[in-house]
Amino acid sequence: MVYTTQPSAQALAFYLEEFEIKDIVISPGSRSAPLVVSFTNNPYFNCYTIVDERSAAFFALGMAQQKNKAVVLVCTSGSAIANYYPAITESYYSQIPLIVLSADRPPYKIDIGDGQTIQQHHFFNSHIGYQTTLPYFDLSKISENQLIDNREEKKVSELFDVLSIDICKGLGTLVDRKLPVHFNVPFEEPLYNTINIKYFFNRKSYLVSLPDINLFENKDKLTLDCTITQDFIRNWNKSNKILILIGSSPPDSISESILQEWDKNDSVLVFCENISNVPRETHIEHIDRLITSFSDKEFLDLKPDMLVSIGGMVVSKRVKIFLRTYSPNFHYHIDLFRAYDTFFKLTAHIKSDVTSFFTLISSSLSLRNDSTNDYKRKYIAQKSSNYQKHLQIIKNSTFSDLQCVADIFSIIPSQEMVQLGNSSIVRYTQLVPKCNSLIFYANRGTSGIDGSTSTAVGASVASERFTTFITGDLSFFYDSNAFWNNYVPSDLVIILINNGGGGIFKIISSPEVKNAAYFTPYFNTPHHLTAEHLTNMHNCLYFKVEDEKSLIKTLTEVYANRNFSKKPQLIEIFTKNTSSDEVLKSYFQDIIR
Repeated sequence: MVYTTQPSAQALAFYLEEFEIKDIVISPGSRSAPLVVSFTNNPYFNCYTIVDERSAAFFALGMAQQKNKAVVLVCTSGSAIANYYPAITESYYSQIPLIVLSADRPPYKIDIGDGQTIQQHHFFNSHIGYQTTLPYFDLSKISENQLIDNREEKKVSELFDVLSIDICKGLGTLVDRKLPVHFNVPFEEPLYNTINIKYFFNRKSYLVSLPDINLFENKDKLTLDCTITQDFIRNWNKSNKILILIGSSPPDSISESILQEWDKNDSVLVFCENISNVPRETHIEHIDRLITSFSDKEFLDLKPDMLVSIGGMVVSKRVKIFLRTYSPNFHYHIDLFRAYDTFFKLTAHIKSDVTSFFTLISSSLSLRNDSTNDYKRKYIAQKSSNYQKHLQIIKNSTFSDLQCVADIFSIIPSQEMVQLGNSSIVRYTQLVPKCNSLIFYANRGTSGIDGSTSTAVGASVASERFTTFITGDLSFFYDSNAFWNNYVPSDLVIILINNGGGGIFKIISSPEVKNAAYFTPYFNTPHHLTAEHLTNMHNCLYFKVEDEKSLIKTLTEVYANRNFSKKPQLIEIFTKNTSSDEVLKSYFQDIIR
């Protein structure tokens, strides 16, 4: 096996292998050649190449989302790293770790007018768990023999020590905090030279001798603040109305035994969304459908004594307004790493995973399951009545975005992984019934539309499940380079709802804004684009749909032929001639009657 002559690149490959990080997404460039040589010549690594760095970063995010393990990004110097920023912010807020390796010019060539040089040191600022510029090795002043046997050369040995400590601290951040990390790596030419000897063959000692890192200790140990835990138990036991709000969460993040305990407790009401991945008859899964019509009196009745929030961000704006307006007496957030004061009432952060925490304290929690407390029963009954209204409204609805989403979920196969585009799509899907065996994901860390398609492609590459990606037109066309790679699985189904512009702004804007002269084109952004030519260029099967009958027929055929098509399949649904925002407004008016 051959190795690069650049020590930093050798060291990174060595330690990534030690940390069992396999997947490398590379965007081409010359300055990053030592990194490319290190990874592509080592059979341990799975290397992917994607030209567009922004798309590559979201592709890596989708892979990391599914593998629950960090994925590495490699780019050249200059503006390339800037294209990673949107995915890094999503990584940071969704706690899906990525490792950025940005090649750089040597320090003396920065800001002197040399090509492809920008200030890359500490580039990601507030959106990174750990960042460093690795030591620069001037190979013109160091012989290969000195590098190979660095123990006899004090200066070289010290550089290796700093290099190893920097890398291990950064990788330790992945283990400790599930945050992205950035290694900026300066290289001087020659960039493509190789050697048959590994510099780092004796460096394993760093993994056990580095101070204050303890990389291989058991990270699942539960250490709780006793005072906070006791307060939680006391407040839980004296609360008659406990609301558990579950945000974006991976599947199986809460054990079945804990869910059953909540089911038995009449004082515990669970609000969740499809991206919470805890579907259950005893949960309120369509929050907006339930609370949109509530009066002040009804909101006061719903107001919890104690709020327990779990997981990441929630989609429902209405539930945020409700809990900010009708504040609970206590709010605890349970998460190993961080707690947001989303409702401006955070009492404490429980630093634990949900299952471990409730398993530990379950014997101390009161169980209320008598007729004196109807907090849960009342809203579950209302959910059932609400559902019957929903079915009737959808049945009588005109062809629109909402009806399309309802039809999709009536046909989509069980066990499917569903990736959701942001803006209106992720909101529409919170209103419709779904198969309990589906698994949902969406980029809700920052809720941007910019990389949803690339994330879905990366996730489908890494997952063993079949994948359906549902998206709107602006999000889809924004990220059309998601298909500019050789890895798009043939069993991927893309459902594109094309309403000819920014439909979300029609939904969230006031009538005054929608009627203002500036609304179009600065918000609504009308267009006449279609995905047909794009799908032909990227060798996908294309289906055009313009009415409900055609939609149901096409969906049925696409899923039936998935195993035989040998190409990704895209269904483009045109709802341009309908006022989907008015249909949605009418839906909420009808649901309360």
